[in-house]
Amino acid sequence: GHKYHIYEQPENPNIDMHFHFLQWLQFSNQFIYHRPLEVDDYIFPAIGSNGIAQIETPIPHDTIQKWLDEFVEACEINLGQGQLTTHCFRQGGAQYCFMYAHFGK
Repeated sequence: GHKYHIYEQPENPNIDMHFHFLQWLQFSNQFIYHRPLEVDDYIFPAIGSNGIAQIETPIPHDTIQKWLDEFVEACEINLGQGQLTTHCFRQGGAQYCFMYAHFGK
C-alpha cells in the first residue's frame, strides 16, 4: 500500500479532499462495509451489475474511465477528438499544488 498526506483546505471547500475523503470513509463504513475499514479493504470497491459493492475487488480502471467519459459528456465539455484520462487529474492536482497552492498548504 501507499501512504499519502492529505491536508485540509477549508479555504477551498469544493476541492478539500481531506473533508470529502473523511465523509466518504464514514459513508463506506456505515453503508458498504457495515463496519470500520480494515487494512486490506479497498477504499473504493467495485460495484457489481446488481448495484451491490464487491468489497473484495477494486474498481477497475476501465470503469473509472467510463465514468469520466460520461461526466465530460454530461458537462458538454468539447474535447474534439481528445479524451480526459485519470492521468489528467493526477497531474492536474500536482500542478495545482506546485503552482497555485499557498506555501505549506
